[in-house]
Amino acid sequence: MENILDEMNVHFDRYGQYSKSGQRRILDLLRIGFDDPDHDYDPNIFDCTYVLTFYYKDYLVGCVCAMDNYDMQKNMSDFVKRRGSMHIDYGQKGCFIYNLAVLKVMRGKGIGSSLVKVLCNFLNRATDYFHVQIKSDNIGSEKIFMKAGFEKFKTLNGSDEDSFNIFVKKLSSL
Repeated sequence: MENILDEMNVHFDRYGQYSKSGQRRILDLLRIGFDDPDHDYDPNIFDCTYVLTFYYKDYLVGCVCAMDNYDMQKNMSDFVKRRGSMHIDYGQKGCFIYNLAVLKVMRGKGIGSSLVKVLCNFLNRATDYFHVQIKSDNIGSEKIFMKAGFEKFKTLNGSDEDSFNIFVKKLSSL
């Protein structure tokens, strides 16, 4: 069997630089990837968001979004901003990673891990650390980020009765 990652095409850009059809494909993947096909998903993606997409042949199979802390504080909704800002070191340049999605049929093939590693490689010169929040019951995502060198920083109990684990990957001494 072929290594599916060898067949991947990668696209990396700011969300605002994608064509309208490219943006629609990203939003559709996020809606489907989060197992909520009937919901009108609001992914909090802004033109300044970095988006890394993986295509297998002509099919969008995975994407991950990231935003530097400054843009996150400026643009994101209050709820997401509060959650996303739980680990910001304002003396350092940080990057918040969110909206990691892989089609169900493509999971378990290393795509999620590869998306995170490639994104970190693209952005490592622009930031001092990465941070991500993962719902405590999302063991698969936690494994992906730990494999990419993230360490658990702390657990937060949200006002919506969900708890989140914050993972951080430091690129310089904080």
